Amino acid sequence: AIAAGMFINPDRCGQILFSDPDYCIPQAFAVQAGNPMGLTDYESVAASDAKLGVLSGGVEEGYAEALGVPSDRVTTFDEATSLAEGLQAGRVDVIAATSLSIRAQLDRLADSNLEMTAGFTPVIDGEPQNGCGGYGFRNEDQELRDAFNDILVSMKQDNQIVAITEPFGFGETEIGAAQDVTTADLCE
Repeated sequence: AIAAGMFINPDRCGQILFSDPDYCIPQAFAVQAGNPMGLTDYESVAASDAKLGVLSGGVEEGYAEALGVPSDRVTTFDEATSLAEGLQAGRVDVIAATSLSIRAQLDRLADSNLEMTAGFTPVIDGEPQNGCGGYGFRNEDQELRDAFNDILVSMKQDNQIVAITEPFGFGETEIGAAQDVTTADLCE
């Protein structure tokens, strides 16, 4: 099983089996304090001359491309710490990640010159790009995935997931949002 909080999306659904989603989380940006460029979503980055930083292999690069951010203004970083430090050093004007990741990096840096924007859900071709994650299983392990889902559903109903995940920044908002979304929806 892959227990890395992978976003469930159609491309990945074609490669592995996903559990039911166990969380959904919005995107957010980190910017200079006061948000001098007025960046609130990928479209506002595309309409500006801002340089965007994203994590290599993350969904944010695809969001940026689909929403018009020119590739020559997108810089990829190999890890979250270097992504945040790239913003701090002025290598990029804005960084994109989940709100949880942005908050964690800004807390780590404790730099009053940086701030997080409000969370948002990118919309591509009229479809919200819900950032919902789950556990991954090999295609031949459907029986294991189904048994896992049975326990996951029970834990959600008993509200056990929030107590387990709160120390890591996931609260009722993120866990509760996963109640209304199915893996089938996310794999379409």
